[in-house]
Amino acid sequence: MRHSGAVTLIQRFGSAANLNIHLHCLVLDCVCRRTDNGPVFVQTDSLTDEQLRALLHRIITLLMKLLARRGVLVEEEEGGSSYLVDADADADSDDARALRPLQAAA
Repeated sequence: MRHSGAVTLIQRFGSAANLNIHLHCLVLDCVCRRTDNGPVFVQTDSLTDEQLRALLHRIITLLMKLLARRGVLVEEEEGGSSYLVDADADADSDDARALRPLQAAA
C-alpha cells in the first residue's frame, strides 16, 4: 500500500498583526510505502506541464461542482456557453451582467 502526505497550516495574520488569511503547505515529494521494517520513501517523477494542466483542470472542475451542489454558485447559460456565478449576486443588475463573463474567465 502506498501513501502520500501533506500538512496545511492556516495562518490568519501577517507579520504586522494585520488580517491576512493564507495557507502554508508542506507536501511530500514522494510516496511512502509501508513495509514490515517501517515506511520506505519512493521518489516520484516530476509532472510534466501537460499533466499539471490536466490536474489543475480536474481540481477546478470538482471544486466548481462542489460549490454548485452547496448552492454557493449557480450554473447559467448565456450566448451558448455555461458558467457558474455567485448565487447571492443580484442577477438583474447591469454590473452583475457585465461581470459574469469576467467571473467565468477567471
